Amino acid sequence: MAIKKSTLDIDLGETNLENLFIKAYMKNANEIQLKVYITGLYLYEQKYKNNDIYSISEELNIAPIEVKKAYKYWESLGLIKIDNENSQNPLITYVGAKNLYITSMLNLSTEESEKSRADKKISDTTYEFKIDLNEESSKVFSVLRNLEVNRFFEELEMIKNSPINPNDREKIAKLMYKFGATHDLIKQAFKITYEEKNIYGIGAMNYIKGIIENWSKDNITTIKDQAENVKLKNELVKSLGVSGQLLKSDALSTFINKWRNKIESDNLLIAIANYSAKNSNNPNINRLENLMLDINNTYSLTTDGFNKYKENRQNKKTDKNTKQNQIGINDKYKNVTNEELDFLKNKAIFLNGGIDE
Repeated sequence: MAIKKSTLDIDLGETNLENLFIKAYMKNANEIQLKVYITGLYLYEQKYKNNDIYSISEELNIAPIEVKKAYKYWESLGLIKIDNENSQNPLITYVGAKNLYITSMLNLSTEESEKSRADKKISDTTYEFKIDLNEESSKVFSVLRNLEVNRFFEELEMIKNSPINPNDREKIAKLMYKFGATHDLIKQAFKITYEEKNIYGIGAMNYIKGIIENWSKDNITTIKDQAENVKLKNELVKSLGVSGQLLKSDALSTFINKWRNKIESDNLLIAIANYSAKNSNNPNINRLENLMLDINNTYSLTTDGFNKYKENRQNKKTDKNTKQNQIGINDKYKNVTNEELDFLKNKAIFLNGGIDE
């Protein structure tokens, strides 16, 4: 079904309701809250002399206290400002979704924003500014103006199953700029938060920020990086045969961040972890760390270097066993005279460093 709008030859007036208000706020408000907001805007824009809470109460046939409650809701979102709240007829100032969006994004006061606005309107939701922005604010602002990013926010809203308010949009844009996180990575963080962990409300954005920050520490900026990092962590834990709690520890992330760019491949890192576990009665991340240092200091963190390290360790082990066997032989025959020893040698068959009598 298509939607279109017909025009009238007679101008009966219009009330300007911002697109951003419809997109970000309307879904979460109840019927009375919406009626009060729109009616108040209507009375103001049509220049009605009586445009106070009592006029709205009469227009909507609801009690004045309900009008005040509705406006308190919009004030909590920053869309309106209430002065002289305790008086019978407080002053209601419409800040507007667009103005709130811009001022919160640039961390400016409403007054500064009004002074900064250029005469030329760029679109129905975007304005050009004549102000000097710091680098971060400028880049965040450019991100939020990008049409592709706006479509991206719509995808996030589908995951969240509710609109993303302007303040949270700003936070997401800052995550993208500060940590270089791709759209797919942000979406993955949203899926983990809302679909896997079922975290909603005020704490959700902080949880998402924490995910992105932790991924940044692991040098993860794409969804591919994230998948490879999870796989490597699981393989290391499996190779070491240790508790799954290691997956959540900073020690494992620190270890990977230290060695991943120095070693030939993830597969070699896993092979060294397997070797460490097989040659230790108590395999753990600290023993693996010491082994990595030993290999790196004596050879190199390549397949060839690792093979040489293992070969050298095996040779040392063989030499040690041979020496121990020889000591055992000497101890066994230390009281035998030379004549007796010569006699035994003539009869004995030496196999693998031992004596078969």
